[in-house]
Amino acid sequence: MTYLNRILAGTAVLSLAALAATAPLQAQANEKAKDAPTRVAAATQAPATTPAKKAEAPKINRKSFGEWELECFDPKVNGLKCQVVQKLVSKDNNQLVLVVSVAHEPKSKKNLLQMALPLNFMLKPGVEIAIGNAKTVVQVDRCSAQGCFVEGVAGDDLVDAMVKGSKADVKFLANSKKRLIIPFSLKGFTKAYTTMKKRNAG
Repeated sequence: MTYLNRILAGTAVLSLAALAATAPLQAQANEKAKDAPTRVAAATQAPATTPAKKAEAPKINRKSFGEWELECFDPKVNGLKCQVVQKLVSKDNNQLVLVVSVAHEPKSKKNLLQMALPLNFMLKPGVEIAIGNAKTVVQVDRCSAQGCFVEGVAGDDLVDAMVKGSKADVKFLANSKKRLIIPFSLKGFTKAYTTMKKRNAG
């Protein structure tokens, strides 16, 4: 059993079907706190006079950069062409245990962060992302049967640490109050992020 599987023993993992394709977030203005984390934009509904049409999934082109993958969409998703994603899969049962995605939005100059985490952990303390001496605590936005989700804006300090670092740890408390750590690699992130940023700006 791998280190990642040992720390997740007894913790429900994410559904591959539900998280196989992670859509980038869309930044929304927050009247109370301009830089506060934002939620995924609600889907736009068609006018009552327009017959409902089945939404077609965008084509996704993927390119690997180390442990990261550049995903580009045709057509755009939430106004963005591309995002960078890392998905950690358990070797024992081929199920996802962590998904991290970052997408740069040229208009707002913000980096949009999305994370999918296992179920059955304490939400109130938040989720810590540790990269060397840099630490960021983010709050969970929502949970579903597939897992819990962090959706918002990544601060410049977090992205800078990801660019300069070699690995990161996601830390949270299980319901048993046992501290869980999911490590993920930053190998390839810098090149993937730079490529994504240029394509989104184009």
